[in-house]
Amino acid sequence: MASAASAAVLLLGTIAGCSSSGEPARADSTPKGTASPKAPPSMSAEDKAKEQVLAAYRGLSAVRSEAYSTGKVDNAKLQEYARDKAASGVVVAVAWYEKRGLKVVGKPQLAPEVTAVNLEAKPRTAVLSDCLDTSKSDTVYKTTGKSAIKKDSKEPRRKPVTAKAVTVGDRWLISEYEIDRSRSC
Repeated sequence: MASAASAAVLLLGTIAGCSSSGEPARADSTPKGTASPKAPPSMSAEDKAKEQVLAAYRGLSAVRSEAYSTGKVDNAKLQEYARDKAASGVVVAVAWYEKRGLKVVGKPQLAPEVTAVNLEAKPRTAVLSDCLDTSKSDTVYKTTGKSAIKKDSKEPRRKPVTAKAVTVGDRWLISEYEIDRSRSC
């Protein structure tokens, strides 16, 4: 144990510019057997893609939350994160809420994970799964603020989501977004 502590002191002293004797270190005083610092490994193409897919998913979730609480879809923002069925699903849902005088208060909790990436496909594709937790949000009537969720509702508050993403140029966009309301996660 003492040798590990000595090595740590020696390494810290070397980093601070001192030799093991406490004297200022010379350029050639690096102890033999000490590894030189290495640059952090660069991210793989797959890891970069996963990061970008998660950013698109979180962006879409933020646009959805805002649209469901205000009754207005920011189409420019929506198109930054979504296309196809995922984008049209938001527009249709907001219209459904508006027609019934509803809005959502609070924000759902997310736990997304990219489960598959295909960088060879044209366009590139990815699949994401999430457990959408709506226990801290509520659908309410705009006029009264009372909950529109039936007390005896069998729909779980935590629902699995499967989303698909594709690239448009170099951007990842969510193209499909499916909530499984029949089971919990």
